[in-house]
Amino acid sequence: MSYLKNYQQDCVDRLTAYFQRCRELNDARLAFLEDPQRGDYIQPAGIAGMPYVCLKVPTGGGKTAIAAYAVHPMLEVLGQREAGPVLWLAPSTPIVEQTIEALRDRAHPYRQELDRVFEGRVTVCDLGAALYLRKPVLDSDCVLIVTTIQALRVEDTDGRKVYEPNGELKHHFDGLTPGQREALFAHAAEGEDPTTPTLANVLRMSRPAVVVDEAHNARTDLSFETLRRFGPSCVLELTATPAGDSNVLHAVSAAKLKAEQMIKLPVMLRARKHARDAIASAVAKRKALSEFADAERTEKGYVRPIVLYQAQTGKHELNVAGVKKLLVEELGIDAQRVAICTGSVDELPDEPILSENNPIEHIITVQKLREGWDCPFAYVLCSVANLGARTAVEQLLGRVLRMPYARLRGADELNRAYCYATSENFQAAANDLESALVENCGFDKHEARRIVRREPETPGTGGLFDETPEPVTFNLAGGLDLAQLPEGTREHLAINTRADGGQTVTWTGGGITDTQEEAIAAAITDARDERAAARLRRRSWNEDDAPANVGATFSVPTLAVREEGEWFLLDDQPLEAEWSLADANHQLSESEFRIASGDNRGARIDVNQSGAVTTGFFQDLDQQVHLFERSGRDTSAKLANWLDRIIRETSLAAADKRSYLLQVVEDLIERRGFDLPELDRHRHMLKDALSAKIAALRLNAETTAYQHLLDGDGFGVSMDCCIQFPVSYPADRLCGVNFDWQKHFYPTPAAMNNDEFEIAKYLDSLPQVLHWVRNLEGEHHVNNAFWLRKPHGRFFPDFVAELVGEKYLVVEFKGGHIEQTPDQQEKRRVGEMWAAASPDDLGFVWALSEDWQEKIDTEVRRLANG
Repeated sequence: MSYLKNYQQDCVDRLTAYFQRCRELNDARLAFLEDPQRGDYIQPAGIAGMPYVCLKVPTGGGKTAIAAYAVHPMLEVLGQREAGPVLWLAPSTPIVEQTIEALRDRAHPYRQELDRVFEGRVTVCDLGAALYLRKPVLDSDCVLIVTTIQALRVEDTDGRKVYEPNGELKHHFDGLTPGQREALFAHAAEGEDPTTPTLANVLRMSRPAVVVDEAHNARTDLSFETLRRFGPSCVLELTATPAGDSNVLHAVSAAKLKAEQMIKLPVMLRARKHARDAIASAVAKRKALSEFADAERTEKGYVRPIVLYQAQTGKHELNVAGVKKLLVEELGIDAQRVAICTGSVDELPDEPILSENNPIEHIITVQKLREGWDCPFAYVLCSVANLGARTAVEQLLGRVLRMPYARLRGADELNRAYCYATSENFQAAANDLESALVENCGFDKHEARRIVRREPETPGTGGLFDETPEPVTFNLAGGLDLAQLPEGTREHLAINTRADGGQTVTWTGGGITDTQEEAIAAAITDARDERAAARLRRRSWNEDDAPANVGATFSVPTLAVREEGEWFLLDDQPLEAEWSLADANHQLSESEFRIASGDNRGARIDVNQSGAVTTGFFQDLDQQVHLFERSGRDTSAKLANWLDRIIRETSLAAADKRSYLLQVVEDLIERRGFDLPELDRHRHMLKDALSAKIAALRLNAETTAYQHLLDGDGFGVSMDCCIQFPVSYPADRLCGVNFDWQKHFYPTPAAMNNDEFEIAKYLDSLPQVLHWVRNLEGEHHVNNAFWLRKPHGRFFPDFVAELVGEKYLVVEFKGGHIEQTPDQQEKRRVGEMWAAASPDDLGFVWALSEDWQEKIDTEVRRLANG
């Protein structure tokens, strides 16, 4: 079972698919550029041809977990090997220590995953221990060497132990064959001797995979030159803020992090003209949050909300000492609960910050906290300096975003972050905060604009900080009977009747209370406005008021089968098709498996500027890995056993699979004339060919089983088998157009092209539509999107709408000319089959550019009259 959140697994899956495509094309650049929206694939000097890509993960997204799970595809899928070194470069020594501690802990999910995929053959060490690595360990284990790039990034390598001759490593170079020596010297720089027993040369011999955490700090020419010295097989960058020339393979959105309960959002911002007022507001907010945390402690776990203060510098009245004095002497905070943490003073106790024995509730700093410090209990950021100075925001904002225990709290107030800024102008402070979210936390600029919200004053407090509330408007389909409202509520409402007969309500009373919401709900005269009072209240508190946020549910019936009178989701049944390899053809044809003369995969041979003949990156990589590899697969049975272990096909009986694989290996030797060492050298190619052949046999069995289900009497749809849209909406990217969506189930739809945007606006305007969703696509969205089961995989339509009267409309848009591929035909057939199962309640539109509106209108009318 994967420990990863869905978006993290998606990152690993995308990386694996990229590595597989690199291998198929024998070119990292072409594999990256297959997406026509991408720019040029940038290759750092000296390591051209190598896969060098970046995963963009915002602050709080768990980059270390992604890296741990990415190690296996880096070695096995791209490197085509079951062991080898991984050079893991962290940004600082404290992060190195934390990473090593997690990777060495056999109870930690990171280590458990590594032990699973490498069958317990995992060694974790720092740079000092790596100086004593034994060759048998490097040959058999996944060896993770965790260090900083600063420890390696030097122009003059003299005196650095990693580059110094080391007798402890001499055995790695004993008995080198002429072919091995030639491979080592092939890419050595002038004057380098790659056979000198140094750690750098040991790693170069093994072609390490490289992970670079916080990679935006390692994009200099010197950094690239440092990496080149180690002859890496690939480089994976992980960062929230990639450099402009990073090859970003995939970017994680803030919406995904929020949907999977990783971060606190939105960021509620309040601007105060005076720093003392900002501090007092932060103290009051911490106290209120603490009351919520205490109330749900038994059910949700212990949380101690913390405020981070960014003080002024120098002799300013509210420097570090001044802020502490204000907190303790004027605001009555117990001094034991306040800690200063600056470059020269660190009062944070050794007791873990999440421990109930740690008393700290207020932390004062200037620019940043100690490196590696991480605390999900930090909820409030208070900028004593003018926020425009940016130092506090840049260094501290990410500290208040992480969600405790990576799961939502019971009180909404504990699912948000808070910022109190010293600023004359709210909008200026908001702009600075948004910029910091983009530039330093890795958020998309459109997301950042939606994330930062004005925190309204608590109404009726009559306190020092009361401000004139912002007016809030809301459209009602029907009306509001003002006569039913108490005077204290009625005086804050203004109503205008629109041409369509509905009303526009304006509220000027600040944040609506429970009592006021109940009164407004009782005065609503039209059932269509059932949740209007709840939506108006959320708007008064500057919160999202989409249907998903006010208790609405959205469940859509999907394809199902009935067995013994009970309906079951049509999902896993086709995967349970009975099949075996007992009677399968065990001969691999030339088209299925071929070893090209001189190389394993269409080698690219070229001539460089000096006239020397060069070969492709992957040919060089494979040749070197195979030259230095020690194989124990000296019989057909041992090779078949290796194939059996690495081809993970859980739907087959183990003995059945092993027997089939042994027959394949023996047939390749006896009939096609391969010798065993040759097959072993290219075993990963053989594994790919066999995986594809076995998958084709499984898919054929699933297609037959799927068709059998469709032909049976028990196939159809039922409200007992629905897909329910969750409260969260983890879109990869949100729509960047500023539009006031009225009926989208979530606050903002996912990104769309121009035609899709027009369809979305049209659905939003239809009076028959209660709510609709820009549906998410991809297997990683199986738990938060609507889908229909195909014989192989799932079909995720573009739009899903619920109409008045429990009717449902699905729209799939196909633009202009559609290539009639089998997959497209299957999508249309499954969609039409779903609608035909209950034609009075379900509608399906296969929309083209020229007729989508006509088709939607026709289907909506048909359902309304059905």
